[in-house]
Amino acid sequence: IKNILYSDRNSNQGYALSIWISKDDNFYNKKSFDDLIKILPIDSIGVLLNHNSRYEDIDKWGKYIFNNFNPKSMNEFNVDKVLRLYRNQNKIDFEKNAINYLIKVNQDMENGGRHFFSFRTFENSLITLLIPLNFEMAIEFYNKTKDSQYISNSFIKEIFNINEYSADKHKRYRKDYIESLKNDIELLEIVRIIHKNNSTKELKKYITEWLSSINSTDRLLAVSLLMWFGNDFAIEKLKYISNNDDSEYVRFFASWAGEVSLQEKYSKIIYEDVLKEDNLQIISTKLHQIKPVITPMTNYWVVKLNDKYKIYSDDTEKYKRMHISRFWNRISENIKDDKKFKINNRKLFEYYRGEKITDNNRFITGEIK
Repeated sequence: IKNILYSDRNSNQGYALSIWISKDDNFYNKKSFDDLIKILPIDSIGVLLNHNSRYEDIDKWGKYIFNNFNPKSMNEFNVDKVLRLYRNQNKIDFEKNAINYLIKVNQDMENGGRHFFSFRTFENSLITLLIPLNFEMAIEFYNKTKDSQYISNSFIKEIFNINEYSADKHKRYRKDYIESLKNDIELLEIVRIIHKNNSTKELKKYITEWLSSINSTDRLLAVSLLMWFGNDFAIEKLKYISNNDDSEYVRFFASWAGEVSLQEKYSKIIYEDVLKEDNLQIISTKLHQIKPVITPMTNYWVVKLNDKYKIYSDDTEKYKRMHISRFWNRISENIKDDKKFKINNRKLFEYYRGEKITDNNRFITGEIK
């Protein structure tokens, strides 16, 4: 089993077998932690312990992780939930060990060290889990690693959970982070994260502040964010801005953004009609209606609507389910490349707060005043 688990880092074998092992109560769960170490990879042991609520052994597992972690012997590190549980049970030890570990990692990287994907995934988990314990150190480590191809946006997803992180320092960081984003595709992504976290109340507050700014760049930022709401609130705001803002360019951009927001709104309405429909021909026609205006933001509300109508349950007619699933599989291939994604003839990666960026993506052209 151990050989199979290590056999292919690019597959899901390790994760699948970890789940299988965790459910085998007649054999693996009866073994002590010390015995498990001899026969299973450490990530699979974590899944097993978590599944069977072996909290004392999770403490041993956490200590072992920091003292013996070897990325070369790891399949994809898939135990974020177990790390979180270990942190909650051992906050002082976790903070000390995680900080020491991350300092060592960064020193090694600065000296030319090279690490595997699983290593960087583990590092990313530690940084994210440090947020409630030592926010300043978590930010410092995140800033050192955020440009790595192996670092995910789990840190940002975590800190934008406003119910979990509501202190003034968290709010300041979130606002500063939004203001630091470099192009309109990044702004779209942060709106999607905020919607998934049900954190739009705070974002609306910031949008109101930016719209009242004397600086047109702040108002452009507000418009860039507002258009992805795709609801009556956003559409009315954008319409007002397009008619009344002092800046010609802000009015122009708000008008363009209003069209995008309308498309987002009516795409949701049409897709909800699809989920209520049983006639495959009508389903196909309606899906092709929304195809030209699908955006990365679509992923957020499609998942919610699919859950609402239980589209992937056995109760849904199988051909309807297959038809819808195949449509989204094809669409996801078309929009997953941020640099190529285009909406209303604009590649958002090439725009910053609505204005075209030069070829090296550093300077605003100022082509429209």
